[in-house]
Amino acid sequence: MDSAEEDVEQYFRDIGFLPAAAGTSGDGDGDGDDGDDGARGPQLEIRVTRHGPDGSCTAYELECAFARRPPQAPAEWSTKLRMKQLNEQLHEVVKRELGNEPYAKYFGRTPFAARWGGVPVAGRGASSTLARLDAWCQSLARAANAGAFKPLLVAQVLRLLEAPALPKEAPSPADRFGAIHGALPGEEETSPGPLQQQYVFFVRHAESRWNVAQQKKNIMSMYREQDHGISERGKEQAETLRKAILAASGSLDSDEWVSRFWHAGMIFTSPLTRAIQTSIIALRDVLASGKGELVCIASAREKRELGGADTSGVATGEQIRPHVQQELDILYSEHPRYEEATPSDCKTTTSKVQTPSASPLAELTRKVRRTKTSEQRSLKRRSLLEAFGGIHLDVRDVEQKWWDSYVETPTDFRDRLDEFMLQLRASDEENIIVVGHSLFFCAVFRAFLQQGRSPDNLVELAKTLGKKKMPNCGVVGLRLDWRDEHDGKPTIQDVGPVFGT
Repeated sequence: MDSAEEDVEQYFRDIGFLPAAAGTSGDGDGDGDDGDDGARGPQLEIRVTRHGPDGSCTAYELECAFARRPPQAPAEWSTKLRMKQLNEQLHEVVKRELGNEPYAKYFGRTPFAARWGGVPVAGRGASSTLARLDAWCQSLARAANAGAFKPLLVAQVLRLLEAPALPKEAPSPADRFGAIHGALPGEEETSPGPLQQQYVFFVRHAESRWNVAQQKKNIMSMYREQDHGISERGKEQAETLRKAILAASGSLDSDEWVSRFWHAGMIFTSPLTRAIQTSIIALRDVLASGKGELVCIASAREKRELGGADTSGVATGEQIRPHVQQELDILYSEHPRYEEATPSDCKTTTSKVQTPSASPLAELTRKVRRTKTSEQRSLKRRSLLEAFGGIHLDVRDVEQKWWDSYVETPTDFRDRLDEFMLQLRASDEENIIVVGHSLFFCAVFRAFLQQGRSPDNLVELAKTLGKKKMPNCGVVGLRLDWRDEHDGKPTIQDVGPVFGT
């Protein structure tokens, strides 16, 4: 037995914890659905019972218990943890230590709640997030009772939950265990201060097929489909933005906006297809440099107006990914794409003799050219689809119908703006990227750039940002200040266009 194992055993003795009889080796052979294992072991119980404010964040209360070594009475206690702590110090640690297959065995039916959930607005979010956390923590207890965890992992979990020591005069087990093994990742921030500011980057989606049809006043093209994907020109815009983001990566030390963009801890997207496509094409390098997680949130969808077929979705939950995959397959087809030549392409002809029927218009219509060589197309396609395969698309917030069937009332839309802001805050991330839509972003600027609370120079800018649409694939950063909240709402204290917007 090495020193680490000895320390874990001593920690268990100090708190009176009786490890699972089956497999303190943590081989995961126990059956998570078999209650007998738990009867022979610690009978650990973890329930998430309620949530409430903790500074600028939301904290969840966990009721915990386990059977102690006889003749000691069972340990019962409660603790409070923020969503970020639950995710990074509990969920991610357990998932990494177990591995994919054992994790799926014990937690496949009880997925972890989204880190940005738990927002008690208009009856949405809070109850479902609380229920998800409670179900996941019950699965955690069952796995521990079944002997699925190594003793070291069990000790880490109990330390995070602040399991009480047996009443005796001795150094606390947390001090003894921590001095030898070290703190859990991020544990040095056990009492983080309230989140004072957030830097949020709005990225407008690339040009969509709806935008093209709207410009051409092609009513048939506008309404023959819903949830329009991006156009060929939109693809080029997204690729250009990607190049600009990569080019700016060399100025991380000198440009705070660029640095914060690259270090975004959360990337949200509207669930509409054009926004997800833009995220995948333009932000693939930023996603790859971080956690590779793209989170769909319903509150970031475009504002529905009369006749807005482009604001109606066609897929929910797990159906969204294959739908986006299909759109990307079309956009990055391996088949040659042709486009009509321009008049300048027909200034000269290869034939010296023209028949009367060979008019310039007929020549123009017949003349086509490849837009990309087959090798280039194939390389781009493989590269993008490989990048998409490595991105985790979180669709837990859009498992039910998330789009509006009718025009939103001003009150409903304002409630959604408030919900969106509180979801940003609940993420507990300082730097956030949001890929979304022009009317929605305009409304955010109108609502949260406020006279008397935002700097005077931004009030005039608010009038412009509140009326003028951002260009397709434009990026604007803003600094949200929560220190002087008014009715629980932040103010925009700074705005900065990024990447040549």
